[in-house]
Amino acid sequence: MRVWLYATATNLCCNRVRDNACQASVMVPDNAEFSAADTLGNACNSANESDGYAAVRIRELISRLPAEQRQALHLRYFGGVEFEEIATAMKSSRESARANVSQAMRKIRVEL
Repeated sequence: MRVWLYATATNLCCNRVRDNACQASVMVPDNAEFSAADTLGNACNSANESDGYAAVRIRELISRLPAEQRQALHLRYFGGVEFEEIATAMKSSRESARANVSQAMRKIRVEL
């Protein structure tokens, strides 16, 4: 029952993140050198980077992950689920669950 509940909660969270991503607004400076449209999709390393931008950027990176990696990451870090339970929820082995989380984190770190 616990695994099913976490899977349901994960799906609801993914839906909410996807729906809210469309409504999120990010303040990006528009200057002569780089337009705001050119800057928006790229990583912003300026001194005035906001927490809001960082949250939107993380959501964007997570949404680009393959479905299995995204689900495993959500269960592990947002749901606090152990690898054995992730494996059960995803109908895979414990090693596969651990690999999915590890690969997801590696991809996110590379993009940051």
